[in-house]
Order: sequence, then structure tokens, then C-alpha cells
Amino acid sequence: MNQEEHKKYWDSIAGKKKFTISLRQDLLFSFVKRDAEILDFGCGYGRTLAELAEAGFPKLHGCDISAKMVAQAKSYVPSAHLTINPGLIIPFADATFDCVILLAVLTSIISDKDQAVLVKQIRRVLKPGGIIYVGDFLLNDDQRNIERYRQGEARFGRYGLFEIEEGATLRHHDPAYVRQLFAGFEELRFETVVHPTMNGNQSNGFYFVGRSTGPSDEAPAEENGELQFPDLSFEDDDFEPGMSGDTPFFELVPDEKPERIQLPGQTSDALQAIDTSAELENTSGGQPPEAPLPDSPDDPENKDEDVPRYE
Repeated sequence: MNQEEHKKYWDSIAGKKKFTISLRQDLLFSFVKRDAEILDFGCGYGRTLAELAEAGFPKLHGCDISAKMVAQAKSYVPSAHLTINPGLIIPFADATFDCVILLAVLTSIISDKDQAVLVKQIRRVLKPGGIIYVGDFLLNDDQRNIERYRQGEARFGRYGLFEIEEGATLRHHDPAYVRQLFAGFEELRFETVVHPTMNGNQSNGFYFVGRSTGPSDEAPAEENGELQFPDLSFEDDDFEPGMSGDTPFFELVPDEKPERIQLPGQTSDALQAIDTSAELENTSGGQPPEAPLPDSPDDPENKDEDVPRYE
């Protein structure tokens, strides 16, 4: 699945599925202060940002590859600064954030190389001593999963990959690989758990909390020659199709935002400020989302609940 197909998939499920990996406030709040600048990478429709806003965190930022998800997040958490990110590139300056959150993001990035690119980007935008907080899925040993892992290995050459009915390819991880991927961070916590999935199943999973030791071009040690950090300078040749500078990103809230970077091939005109109504017009023909926002008062499953908006 290339970047454009990836974007189309997440746009297609916007408002239709609920994300299920818990934030685990008890774990995160042990390492992150209330005045921290926090980025939720792969923020989706804003579920985690809303929880953080309710808990009293004022400096919240989110980005996602799906324009429809970002538009929904803007209506759900209007106080957050929200950005559409171009693929794996995080469109913020070096050493911007005290914490980067990554919940159920790795599962949708199926190659070692792309995961390593994202981890290097996170190290770049974290301040020295900043926290990376990750929740995602691990390999399972039940027959259903073993069979689809084998099918994925035959097709993609990697055990743990599998296709779902909607057409997306996802990934479950080996714990040793996860630790190797984040070897550039000081490990503060690694916990194995069971996560619900957005399709109503259960899966082995993990939480990882790490501390940045400062930006570095060093790669973690390779394991069987599979894990490498590419030299990701901001040159056109370093970008995969769908990640290049001709794919603009948009800042939804133009005031009081951290410094942004300009991608290769972009002019300053590409850094457009747009409001939610304009974004909806661009992504859904001026119509509201096809389904109620999960956890919103308009969701039939929640019509008896008082779900606030987080101003």
C-alpha cells in the first residue's frame, strides 16, 4: 500500500471506526508534565487529544495523513493545533516537543525502513530529554492470526503482516524488534498487554516509554541486517512516492504554533491556513462526514451520554 492508498483508506473509515488503544494516563502522566508541548502523531479524529485536553494539558498538537480525520479532530478538540502531515515527514522544526505520542501508528506502517524513518523524525522533533510514548500491537499465537501472518509472509516477505477486509495491510510486531526499533531512546518502560482492535477482536500489545538523549544520525544496531535508519536529509531523492514536497500540508490553526518546516519543492503559498469548513469542502464535497464522529453526541451509541467538546 503506497502513501496515496494509505491516505485513501484512512479517509474512507473516518467517522466509521473507533480507535481502541487506551492512552493509559497513569503511565503517561508519570513522565510528562502538564505544561508539556505534546504532539499526537497519527491523531485520527482526536480521541487522545480530547482526553489530554480534559486532563488539563493546554499545549496540544496533532497531525494525521487523513484530511477527513483532521477535520473531525478540529471539531472535536478545537483548542489543539492540527496539521495534515505529508506521509512520514513530521512538519515541525527540530527540538519542538516535550512528548510525542504514537498510538496504533506502527501497525499501519508495514516496512522496517518506513518505521525507521518515522522514528528518526520523532527523535528530530523531540527536545533533548523529551518523551516518546508508544502503544501498538504484538504478534499473536492463535491459529487465526498464524494463518494470516503466513499468508502475509508469502505475499510481502515479512511475518506478522496481514490484510483486512477493507483492503488495508497491517502489521503485528515481535517484542525484540520493537525494542531494537527504539534503541536510540533510553528505555523507561516496556509493558506487554492485551489491546482491543478497531474490528472488535483482541490482540497482544505493548506500551513503550522512552527518553530522547538528543538528536542523532546514529542508527540502532542492526538485527539480521533488517533494521536501518536511512540518511534522511531534506533532499528530493530521499522521499518515497507520495512523500515529496509536491504533496502540500495545511495548518488548521495559524496562530501560536511552533515553527514549521517547508518541504522540498514547496513554496510559501503551500503552507495554507484553512478552517474546518474549507477542509471539509476540499475532502468531502462540502458535505459533513459520512458517519457521526465516534464518541460524539450524534453517535447513536452515545445518545444517552454527555460528551463535551474540549475548548
